[in-house]
Amino acid sequence: MKSSFYDINDKNGDYQEISASIRRILNGLKAMAMIYHDYSDDIDSFDRIHELKDNLGYRLKSAEHHYLLLLNEYLAKENEISAVLKNDPKLFQVNFVGRNQVTQKVEEELAAIFDSLIYHLNSTFDYLAHITSYICMKEIKNTVSWMKLKKFAFAKGNELSILWIKKTIIKVNNDFVASLYDYRSRLIHTKRDVHPIIAYKSNGAEVTQLYLSASDVAKKFFKKSLAKFDSDRGISLSFLASTLIRDTLTNIELMLDALVYEINVASNFPNNWDESKKGLMLIHRDPKTNKGKLVSDMEWDKFKEKTE
Repeated sequence: MKSSFYDINDKNGDYQEISASIRRILNGLKAMAMIYHDYSDDIDSFDRIHELKDNLGYRLKSAEHHYLLLLNEYLAKENEISAVLKNDPKLFQVNFVGRNQVTQKVEEELAAIFDSLIYHLNSTFDYLAHITSYICMKEIKNTVSWMKLKKFAFAKGNELSILWIKKTIIKVNNDFVASLYDYRSRLIHTKRDVHPIIAYKSNGAEVTQLYLSASDVAKKFFKKSLAKFDSDRGISLSFLASTLIRDTLTNIELMLDALVYEINVASNFPNNWDESKKGLMLIHRDPKTNKGKLVSDMEWDKFKEKTE
């Protein structure tokens, strides 16, 4: 029988999948930074690009940790509510949707973790914007956040507006980041989002399904992310969290693809190969071609699964 709501049934399995996906993106981020160092004329490339890369990596790992906290707290709260129900079976009436003293505490604690996850996911795109502006916009003195990067992409007559990557920035913004930013802005500047605990019956008045639903507000903000799911079924808060992390990683990869393309277009390799200025560049013999190949390119190929 199909559940009436989408939930993370295998919490450990889902976390392991997300953890592996984050490790993969971190490897892609590292490969992109190595390629920039090898291909650009930037004499500060090694220190600067890896600093920016590490900032983004930290936010991704923070999001991963908050997702683990959310899943662990979900389990703890389920056990807590089950224990309360044994002593007070009427805690939830049939088809209950709402809050009481017990559910309010549970909702607030789980929502707090979810909100923190949202903040970290937003920050990943700010750090990604700093990387993008550093690589693609040499005329500006300081790197910029996502909101300013987006404005450059939509505008005309600047360095970014004539590059191919602007289309990717606009797509990523319109498909995902704009909603993420608007939702975070609401949480910070307007009001917190309340996610109702919902209970259903199956036999008589017995409660047989209990979950913390993503609010209607959240589902409206992230309707593009949820478009592929049956709108007649509910969405648990943990399911929404998993979906948003996965969408974040997908959009970061789109940006990494575009960044590597722009790095290659602007490349001055091997004319920039001056160890006294650029530092060490690693080259490895490709066993298939028997020719030398930059390790950065090999790492990128591994990320994109072009090699083993």
